[in-house]
Amino acid sequence: MADSWEDASDDDWDNAGDDLDLGGLGPSSSPAKAAWDDEEEDEAIKERKLAEEMAKVSLKKKGTALQQKKEREAAKKLEEEVARKAMEMEAEMEANMTPDERRALEKRRVEDADLEAAEDLFGGVDGPRGGGGGAGG
Repeated sequence: MADSWEDASDDDWDNAGDDLDLGGLGPSSSPAKAAWDDEEEDEAIKERKLAEEMAKVSLKKKGTALQQKKEREAAKKLEEEVARKAMEMEAEMEANMTPDERRALEKRRVEDADLEAAEDLFGGVDGPRGGGGGAGG
């Protein structure tokens, strides 16, 4: 009995579907393939159109980005020009100062730099606060 399944032919199982009438819809029929061919063409056309639209959007973004970059560069140039002129005016003003005025200006600059350092250290000091000591209450 154990040998009966080994003796059975696998060909019967493999060939069991050969007797069926598929009405021309078998694997060798070409009408089904033709039905799918036009869908592939449609998909290819859709993909091509989508790619073209994406390219247009990309070009628009690039054009906008280029324009924004030029505007930023122009603004930066203007800002640099204003800063340069301010430095020139300040240098000219310093050249015309008396020694006492120069010392006062230097002292003010040192105090401003110290204030900036304190603001960085303590998180932005608004000004002197009333009251004494660090433990307010």
